[in-house]
Amino acid sequence: MRLKAQIEREYTEKMAALDLVFKMAGGGKEPTTHGDGDPDDSLTKIIRKYIESEKEIFTSMDVENTLATSNIKAKRGSISNVLRKLVYTGELKIVQRGTGRAPSVYIRPEFSPNTGGTT
Repeated sequence: MRLKAQIEREYTEKMAALDLVFKMAGGGKEPTTHGDGDPDDSLTKIIRKYIESEKEIFTSMDVENTLATSNIKAKRGSISNVLRKLVYTGELKIVQRGTGRAPSVYIRPEFSPNTGGTT
């Protein structure tokens, strides 16, 4: 029973820490979910800010490194999923699709040299 109580206490502490990070990333607001349970105000919002302020051409590794310097930890797979979603919504375009260990290269549409679809 002591082990169960310790695990529950640690879980509660970790969840409180995650809530704090979400509040800090969202400007003090609680993250909101949109149907599929994805908190749009968390990682997606942070990556959108990165895209708007940093570079015109970048990879998921660039995003991951920048977030790490800001003490924001996110898995590369989660970052890639958000970037894929932003490509789907038209907020980004793929310059070069990644293969193997090489990541995809993304560009903001306003900097895209051609107006065609993704490559």
